[in-house]
Amino acid sequence: MSSDGLVVTNDHVVAMAPTVALLSDGTERKVLGLLATDPIADVAVLRIEGSGYAPLVLGASVSPVRGDEVVIIGSPLGFDQSVSEGIVAALWPDGLPDQSPQSQIARYSLLQVTAAISPGSSGSPVINAEGRVVAVAQSVAGAGYGASAGFAVDISAVTALLGRAPPSGELAQLPSTLRSLSLSLGVVAGVVAFGVAPAGWSWARRRQRERAARAERLRARRGG
Repeated sequence: MSSDGLVVTNDHVVAMAPTVALLSDGTERKVLGLLATDPIADVAVLRIEGSGYAPLVLGASVSPVRGDEVVIIGSPLGFDQSVSEGIVAALWPDGLPDQSPQSQIARYSLLQVTAAISPGSSGSPVINAEGRVVAVAQSVAGAGYGASAGFAVDISAVTALLGRAPPSGELAQLPSTLRSLSLSLGVVAGVVAFGVAPAGWSWARRRQRERAARAERLRARRGG
């Protein structure tokens, strides 16, 4: 996201405690820490060591519409730098409807896309025809990997998060829950993506729901 090593991903990816960034040229960079995170919108910003990166352009001023062509670049099921293409199938500015199986974790602006999303796609950029990132791949609804209902967090959640980030750039430590398992995550062309078994995917989603619920309770105690 920036030449000095800021990287966007999902909050549920941060819960997996990534420590190593693998760039598209095969080099590795250390993940230095967490700049900001929003468990409700499921987005986070990390910083990796180094500088001089070529960032993707955020489409903060872009308003996607149904039918827009998009591509997703990520690591679905661990297949690094995979590209899938599709369209924006629907817009959910207020989250998914109540009858949706995922409605309890999706009360924020989402894009539904036909470009393939699988475990490992989390944090991948959803890029429009002008080369701008309009969303961050987040989840897929369905019983199997072939499900076509993929969802991505609107990029507005990222720009809002950046506006709340510490002006000093101070970093927080990443969670250490899985550090002992030596779980590594890859950053591909400015994308954090993980390839884990379905059980790990479910664990990450459960962790994200728990963190979102805690954040909601804290917000309620503070009076909004």
